[in-house]
Amino acid sequence: MTHNVVRDPAQVPDVLSTADPRHAQRYATVLASGWHPDDATEVNGAVWPCLGSAVLALRTTSSFEDALRAAIDLGGDTAAAVTGALAGAVYGAGAIPAR
Repeated sequence: MTHNVVRDPAQVPDVLSTADPRHAQRYATVLASGWHPDDATEVNGAVWPCLGSAVLALRTTSSFEDALRAAIDLGGDTAAAVTGALAGAVYGAGAIPAR
């Protein structure tokens, strides 16, 4: 299995072409550059808005710490956890504060 690591959130549309066709539209909706958690059709913590919130936090910040802070401000510990994982992949382990 090949994994596509998106280092730049602007690359998300390119990665969508690799999504399972059964879910591609759902991914496209929550990963669209204009999507916001207020647009979610599911409750906070559901998979789709959680992923959308995490990508939004990455798109609107430029560091691990800022991305995590943005996700926390959006609300929901699950979105913050996903953001932490994605931000770690984008910025590397060295960007995670020791504290």
